[in-house]
Amino acid sequence: MVNERREGGLLVHLGPQLQAYPQELLRQRRGPDGTPEYLVRWRVVGAEERAVDSGGGGGSSAGLRSESVAMWLSAEEVRAGCPALLGGGEQVGTQVKEERAPGPPPAPPDEASLLEMKADVGSLVRRAGRQLAGGGTPASSVLN
Repeated sequence: MVNERREGGLLVHLGPQLQAYPQELLRQRRGPDGTPEYLVRWRVVGAEERAVDSGGGGGSSAGLRSESVAMWLSAEEVRAGCPALLGGGEQVGTQVKEERAPGPPPAPPDEASLLEMKADVGSLVRRAGRQLAGGGTPASSVLN
């Protein structure tokens, strides 16, 4: 996969005739570890559509269909791949709305919830152990 730059953003080759580039920063949220994550809309274009967009093709674009994909990216990934979406080093939080759950902030889990989660994790670990021990497939295929 070869990546190029297009108008300050990354142009990713998805296949021989398919490419994607970041189009719009949609939303911001806090990730599980507390760091910001950004929802980025990527525009997916074919090689013929890109030629029409850049003026290389003299034909009509009536048969072309524009598609987009939304993907959550870390702050590092946005800075590295599509810095133009951040707008000249400004704080991204001022440009997009942060996704928050409605209502009061979440309360810490109580003791009963913690015991239930601990039992669930133990059950999952035991089940995974049984699958690895009794399965007919090699362990590497289960782990990968």
